[in-house]
Amino acid sequence: MHLDCQLVSNGVDLMAPGGYGDDPRVPVLRAGAAEWRLLWQVDTDEDGLGWMWGDMGMLYFWIRDEDLAAARFDRVWVILQG
Repeated sequence: MHLDCQLVSNGVDLMAPGGYGDDPRVPVLRAGAAEWRLLWQVDTDEDGLGWMWGDMGMLYFWIRDEDLAAARFDRVWVILQG
């Protein structure tokens, strides 16, 4: 997910025909994936809170190290896996 956040936040379409590997920016952006941190992970809790993300999925909130240090939470990216 580190790489997904890095690519999407820089405008790479992960769902593009042929995959994102065809995008010429990927090799350059790949190094920046290490700057991403998992900030918060929210699991489905259908029985307790009544939350259901996709099909029993999870939400993952990711942030860059520099944005976390500066409390720029408006730059958080969310990934749903279900």
